[in-house]
Amino acid sequence: MKRAILTLLATAAVAVASARISGQWAGTLMLPGASLRLNLNFTTDESGALAATLDSPDQNAYGIACDKATFADGLVEVSVRRIGASYSGTVQADSIVGTFTQGAAKLPLTLRRVAEPPKRAAREQTPQPPFPYEVSEVRFANPAAGITLAGTLTMPKEARNVPAVVMITGSGPQNRDEEIMGHCPFAVIADHLTRCGIAVLRYDDRGTGSSGGKFATATTTALATDARAALDYLATRPGIDKKRMGYLGHSEGGTIAFLNASADKRVAFVVALAAPTMKGSEILTRQNEMIYEAATGTALPTAARQQVVDMFAAIERSTSAEALRGELRHILRADSVPAAQRHEVERQIAAACTPWYVEFVKTDPTAALRALRCPILALGGSLDVQVDARACLARITELCGKKRVTTKEYPGLNHLFQPCESAQAGLNYGAIDQTIAPSVLTDISSWILAR
Repeated sequence: MKRAILTLLATAAVAVASARISGQWAGTLMLPGASLRLNLNFTTDESGALAATLDSPDQNAYGIACDKATFADGLVEVSVRRIGASYSGTVQADSIVGTFTQGAAKLPLTLRRVAEPPKRAAREQTPQPPFPYEVSEVRFANPAAGITLAGTLTMPKEARNVPAVVMITGSGPQNRDEEIMGHCPFAVIADHLTRCGIAVLRYDDRGTGSSGGKFATATTTALATDARAALDYLATRPGIDKKRMGYLGHSEGGTIAFLNASADKRVAFVVALAAPTMKGSEILTRQNEMIYEAATGTALPTAARQQVVDMFAAIERSTSAEALRGELRHILRADSVPAAQRHEVERQIAAACTPWYVEFVKTDPTAALRALRCPILALGGSLDVQVDARACLARITELCGKKRVTTKEYPGLNHLFQPCESAQAGLNYGAIDQTIAPSVLTDISSWILAR
């Protein structure tokens, strides 16, 4: 009984301590030439267990789940693995004084309690009800994976033999709206297309939102079976013209659309937004070059580029994750990097050894593109530093021919087809008010309807 009483007292002490910091705390990171507001929001459950979420209002990113949140002896510790960040601070009256760490950067950050939670910036293009079309929450099975996926089907009212689109998100776990930093590009596209008389099915990636399955172990090939299951489901719905069903894929979603359409005669068309049309290793090498140049104004140093090339070569010949991890540690000189940078290097190595990354590096859509027989609309932005628009659009025209491919490169648009002043500014999606350029929406709907 005495032991039970002590356990209860310990639990109560934890609950009291956690309650002391429950609520919203706000501060500002001072960066070279800029500042960034950050908020930590602490909550406790009935047992006193502490949980936290991170907000970055200047990037319109809210509710980022923290993997770790502890408070003991006046010390607060929080970590967010998905962005490689952590915070450690000491509670002093109504402030928390500490250090925010991300990668090699360690910056002082003082948080102060605020009465009101942060508010999201309104995105004018995000569709709001009432809608002039039918909206249905749907679920459909992927028998190949043994999972059920959840999504939204939007249909023109009293639809009869209307064209239909399955939307496929880009890389990483995405919900059906492909939501990022307050923007919902897939919701915006779906709303526009359905108002134009086109049915649209968009769905949560496996293991995301309301969909079943596990995203962490998914590869491009596995995700392609989810998109195929979505098309199978769409074909069962009344009011849809089964001869005018197609895919709309963004980034990696475009690659998936190519793979599926090349092996499925039901696919009447493909809309590829910022889609890779080269081998994964080529895309990622060019991505490293473009991002470095956007950030520094200079070319990626030869030694750094060679390191990237060597990494992808190691991945190409890898036979096991363990062997690959050792080879990447050698290439990146993990044991000799400064201690402050070691965590970030190890995080990069872990990411490069995941099934998705290994397969993406090896994936070459060339054969699928050559096998495609349906019309293709391929679009890209001139300030996209994740997928080289000019090179990829030229490549798809070369492989598929001008008769079947319509391409367009939009000046001044980024990877999400947002307007921006520079490639570097284009990486900060949250700071851009517009979700997607209206001209892109019009071009997509006009092209589909003209088919």
